[in-house]
Amino acid sequence: MDHVAERDVPPLVVAPEGRSPALERDWDDLATRTGALPFVTPVWFFAWRDAFAPDLRTLLLTARQDGQLLGVLPLLRRGRTLAGPARHCPWYAPVAGSAGVRRALLGAAVRLGARRLDLHGLDVSTSEALLLEAALAGSAVSARVAERSPVLDVTVPWEAVQARLSASRRRNLRQARRRLEAQVTVTVEHLEGRPAAEALLSDCTAVEKSSWKGQYGAALTSRPELLRFYADAAGWAADAGLLHVFFLRVAGRAVAYDLSIETAGTVYGLRMAYDPELRSYAPGILLSHEVVRAFVEDPEVALYDQCGDDDAHKRTWADGVRDRHHVQVFGGPTGPVERAGAAVLARGTSLARDALPRGAVLRLASLRHRATAPPLDRPPAAGTPSEERT
Repeated sequence: MDHVAERDVPPLVVAPEGRSPALERDWDDLATRTGALPFVTPVWFFAWRDAFAPDLRTLLLTARQDGQLLGVLPLLRRGRTLAGPARHCPWYAPVAGSAGVRRALLGAAVRLGARRLDLHGLDVSTSEALLLEAALAGSAVSARVAERSPVLDVTVPWEAVQARLSASRRRNLRQARRRLEAQVTVTVEHLEGRPAAEALLSDCTAVEKSSWKGQYGAALTSRPELLRFYADAAGWAADAGLLHVFFLRVAGRAVAYDLSIETAGTVYGLRMAYDPELRSYAPGILLSHEVVRAFVEDPEVALYDQCGDDDAHKRTWADGVRDRHHVQVFGGPTGPVERAGAAVLARGTSLARDALPRGAVLRLASLRHRATAPPLDRPPAAGTPSEERT
């Protein structure tokens, strides 16, 4: 009877589908049910595509069983390259209810015949799954840790978080706050929902224009596509009840802001800026202090992910990091070294697919093909400050 039952289980069908309202609705429902990252919901993905890569075609890989949607991997096509969003999309992964569906989607992406599959913002488990599928296909790979995102466990008491700061840091924060309050009225404002989205287009843009972002052309108002993306993404997050905006106000004027979204117990920090005229009062650090305290005191939040890279000012409010991987898979091995690496990976995968030690695949992938093509959204030139979470 067991064998009959197994034969009666409908197969998992993975195939590209065209964009449609029905697919987007099912995709959004699946993301909600599975607790998927907000950055791979249909609204976020298409807001990113429409703002930063409007000329690229989309390729939506879906996994269905008996017609029911079980997984989606949204991709963008440029020539013979398939890629996911890059900058302004902190994390990326298939929307899938199980590890098996995730592997099926990644394996199908590898076998689509693209010259290069280029995915940014992968966590360790997704990166390893992709490398295993590439090994089975005999493809050359390039894998690296692109960024180390600082994170903080906010389930501990606020006193324990403060205790992580050095005595001099705590003293400097108190002194900066007292010096500022001695001159003007200082307040911290926390907005959520639609008021937060509206503030993004007013006070947040004003703060950014006066900050270094305005000088380097990285402010929201400096690039129409940047403003369009964050307006669309923030509007969706506000309506979904995910959006937070904090302000530090001096005599009513916003001098620093922090933008984040909260979902499934995790807060993701997206953007922040401060007025450099008040640099001596450390407005950005003062606001970060209040932001962290608010999330520590929120019983629904367990983790604060500051996104971006492991910069010194972020480590002040971090007790660990989450590695963000950049993996490229190529159409086939291009030389003896790459073929040997792919063969080693493939043998290890076929013999013990789920028994490999965590991280072993990434170490094996040091035998890799190095790509020279840029990502879809090219990062700033060397020497230009990052515009995310700085």
